[in-house]
Amino acid sequence: MHNSGYVVIIIPNSELVSNKVANWTHYGAGINRITLKVGVAHGSNVDQVRQLLMEICQANPRVVTEPPPQVHFTV
Repeated sequence: MHNSGYVVIIIPNSELVSNKVANWTHYGAGINRITLKVGVAHGSNVDQVRQLLMEICQANPRVVTEPPPQVHFTV
């Protein structure tokens, strides 16, 4: 049990009971990777978009450098 001086109580609702639940490691020390989908207009300068997204990640102190953030484009 995590001894942080407070207690977290999770009260399940219909979403938790009837749908899939992703465990994001409530108190774990491990690294969690998330995927963010960002819409980009066709014809946009993808190099500039990639650069801006990486700058945003690098400016956020909660984003780790190892493994580094990645930007991928899909259609």
